[in-house]
Amino acid sequence: MQKKAARNKDFHTILHMLWRDRVDTEMENFKPVSTLLDMPDRMLGTLATRLRERADLLVAVQQALPVRLAAEVSSAGLDRGRLTVGVSSAAWAARLRYYANDLRKAVGTTMRTTILCVRLRVVPAAGEARSARR
Repeated sequence: MQKKAARNKDFHTILHMLWRDRVDTEMENFKPVSTLLDMPDRMLGTLATRLRERADLLVAVQQALPVRLAAEVSSAGLDRGRLTVGVSSAAWAARLRYYANDLRKAVGTTMRTTILCVRLRVVPAAGEARSARR
């Protein structure tokens, strides 16, 4: 009868051999993340496409605004003709309301789409949101 330490060592050796074989076969079939992001028919490809579209929309919104106001815009999204713009504070949202109609027309022209309305949302920075809850 083997001692407990010897049995554990044998088990560990066999487990390691099985695991190594499994990892080697899985590593032969790996794909870089960049390849997965470039596949438009896959979930990550769709996500990457939406991310690029939102980045382009954010640039279009920022270009349509005065420089100081554009610096306070942190996000932009377009869904069913509704442009949603995220700003850093309520004060900046109030100022942005004066530009809503011009923004709607300029971004609609740039993005070649019809924008029916503009919604403003206050989006606190990541660090501010956590500290405000505590």
